[in-house]
Amino acid sequence: MEKQTLTVAEAARVMGIGLTKAYESVRSGRIPSVRFGRKYLIPRGALARMLESETRWVASAVRGCFEASDGGERRHEDG
Repeated sequence: MEKQTLTVAEAARVMGIGLTKAYESVRSGRIPSVRFGRKYLIPRGALARMLESETRWVASAVRGCFEASDGGERRHEDG
């Protein structure tokens, strides 16, 4: 059975970020975690949901930028 949590170092590798940034994100609550004494553990499911949510938000924001840009160009060409 696969373990259900990751250490901060493991999560950093999965996400492709540095260890310092991972700890900052855990401490700020951006990366969901559970603290046991001095150790932080990141639940795999919570991390996957967080990444999926962030990905959808970024995709939506980028799509909105292109739509606004396209719309502006069309108005300019029509006008």
